[in-house]
Amino acid sequence: MATFTTGNHLNRFVKPQLIYDLQNHEDTFTGFLGKVNKSAATAEGVSINKLINDIQVKTGLTTSGVLTPRKLNGQKGVIPWMPFTTETLYFDKEELRALAFDKKSEGRKLLKEAVLNALLQHTLHAIAPTSHVANKKPVIATSGADDGTGRKMLVPADILKLLRQTDIKNPVCVLNKNHLIDLQAHEESKSRFRELIMDERNLKPVPYAGVKFAASDIDILYDNSGAKKALGATPIATDSTASVFIDKSNTIYYLNDLFFTMTSMENDTRNEIPRTEIRIYGEFIGAVIEDDRKQAALIDGKV
Repeated sequence: MATFTTGNHLNRFVKPQLIYDLQNHEDTFTGFLGKVNKSAATAEGVSINKLINDIQVKTGLTTSGVLTPRKLNGQKGVIPWMPFTTETLYFDKEELRALAFDKKSEGRKLLKEAVLNALLQHTLHAIAPTSHVANKKPVIATSGADDGTGRKMLVPADILKLLRQTDIKNPVCVLNKNHLIDLQAHEESKSRFRELIMDERNLKPVPYAGVKFAASDIDILYDNSGAKKALGATPIATDSTASVFIDKSNTIYYLNDLFFTMTSMENDTRNEIPRTEIRIYGEFIGAVIEDDRKQAALIDGKV
């Protein structure tokens, strides 16, 4: 194994630092999120119209009965953009002259990967319920055997318990790493969930108990009271990780105006040794439309 120190070799192979396989993350669960018609994207955000299905049905009709027509009621709203930016990277003239590989090009790739990973984390965090609300936004703790760390393993009965408390019509569950392993090890479900790793390559979700499953190594954290922790919070021993359920009809994911901002070294008038500076800026929406229902999560129970 190589021993690494700070800096770059000259005339040597370049391997960017290992990070999440972002394209795989995106393909395995963002495809199940609600899409947006481009015409709904405005300067303020995405315009949402809802039609209220409160239609009454009459029975016991009579020959003298008369119906009174009425309008179908609706509501409107705007889900605002969330602006984002990366930090700025710079590459100076002396550095690039000395290196045999294109460090600017590699830097652009790493910036893009960092953005995609951050947006997926934010979206999955936003979709997860804030805390348990029975029969509306269930947050169910796993109930299986101790996995040796004081964490109770996820078992199929936990999935069924959650389904009884939610009105999600076509649920998709994004399993975290531990919960995926739990189901692969369980006697009842292992034959099905051993296929999940293979099916990720073909982007085919594995169904079980009426739920489709995808996988992700993004950790959504809940504290020991069952409340969702802030995105980026430092995990502690009493925290639980979550597998998050998606209801496509109640979610929205839209990436708007993703672009590189660059000042080339040819235009640098400040620095004695000219430098190129690059960053990424954009706007996106990754959220639930209504946060009072159709949300659900499975979190680690503790022994």
